Amino acid sequence: MKKFGKRVQRISMIVLIVAFTLIVNVLASKIVSKYNLKFDMTLSHLYSISDETKELIGSLDKEVKIYVICQSRDAITEFAEMFDRYDVCSDLLTVEYINPDTDLLFIDKYEELGIEISLNSIIVECGDNRRVLALSDMYQFSTDGALTVFNGQSMVTSAVMNVVDDKADTVAVLMGHGEDVPLVLQSQLISYGYDVAGIVLNKEVPDEVGCMLILGPQSDFSGTEIAYLDSYLKKGGSVLYFKDADMKDLNNLDAVLEEWGIRFEHKAVMDSSYNIKSNQMYVVANFIEHDINKYFKSHNYYVVTPVINSINQDFSNASGSKVSVILASSDYAYARAINNESDDRSLAKQAADEDGPFVLAVASERDFTQEDDTTSTGKIFAMGTHRFYSDELLESSSTGNSAYMKEVISWATGNNDTAYSIVGKQVGAESLSVTSRQIKIFSIVLIGIIPVLLICSGAMVILKRRYL
Repeated sequence: MKKFGKRVQRISMIVLIVAFTLIVNVLASKIVSKYNLKFDMTLSHLYSISDETKELIGSLDKEVKIYVICQSRDAITEFAEMFDRYDVCSDLLTVEYINPDTDLLFIDKYEELGIEISLNSIIVECGDNRRVLALSDMYQFSTDGALTVFNGQSMVTSAVMNVVDDKADTVAVLMGHGEDVPLVLQSQLISYGYDVAGIVLNKEVPDEVGCMLILGPQSDFSGTEIAYLDSYLKKGGSVLYFKDADMKDLNNLDAVLEEWGIRFEHKAVMDSSYNIKSNQMYVVANFIEHDINKYFKSHNYYVVTPVINSINQDFSNASGSKVSVILASSDYAYARAINNESDDRSLAKQAADEDGPFVLAVASERDFTQEDDTTSTGKIFAMGTHRFYSDELLESSSTGNSAYMKEVISWATGNNDTAYSIVGKQVGAESLSVTSRQIKIFSIVLIGIIPVLLICSGAMVILKRRYL
């Protein structure tokens, strides 16, 4: 009987342990599911969402519904993992997966509204406001077709905030003078929550245009175009001008800039210490105290200004425009006239080169009184390179050019709530861009200091043992 009793005790203990283990597992599973207590072990935290997104979604005061059009919840891993994290940020946000093969009534409802639904698209809806995001909006690819960046968080967060706010500034890209039409920049502007439109200066600029981009024009503006540009600025419009460093004779446009205290010097700035790619013309800029640069005080980014003209430091003007330096070179920089005819074509510093520092970007502001006696502020941001927003630099997660474009446009539109500084997540590994000065420091430490310390420590050990 004693043996039987002990066996019952052992069996009971085993049953209790198994039951306890099952209960703990079920509770743990429910807690993990409810609060999304998953660890993202990917190199770029591909599945995580930023603190900014958590704060924005957590502050929602309206109900938002997100419909993911896919054949199963786990059809796209990035979507499922990302939306699990969105789901726990707010009770007002719900995520629902819609199978287009079986839920035909849902698809028909949106098609009747004139909304085309495609597989793996995402619908973000708040009341009657909605945005539809295509699968192609979520990813960026390199020129060889390889997947490089997942933009899902940026696109979805911007869509959520815009359907809630029911507003979006229009960023107009000026056309008609051989300007750049950078697709990556346009895609990122849309991800920041802006409407992007092309514009030609053949009539008054529409009031909804919060900011106009002039991207490396190759020909001058006509008198009529200058009049429309001037009228837009006097209504409180904002212009972001990125000059092609090789373009010199844009007399009409240069006259407008000079009226606002901005004069390009037609000198190429180089820096042997603060550059990337070991190329003196890929200059790393210093941030000067200004509202545009506030974001970068708490975010460890640097921006690259490749093949850039310097801006004259004499900002005097008769119009009363206030000009502020935004970006400047280091003291190690030097500048050379672009039409320099020296036989030495190297980028190394020459005796005739001018010593730095140099002004790389400025902002000019002027107040205007409108017909209704209100005051509006016209703004011009100017930089002497059109390569700042190249696809390579905007897609790089090791430079801050993409985030900087966002900050400049937020300043220009005067609406810091429209755009969100949420960068895409790198898919796979990316080579890290470091400055030439950092490379020198690493080389000295790794090749010089550390080996010397090891040799010295070894010598001390040998000497101690010899004289013990």
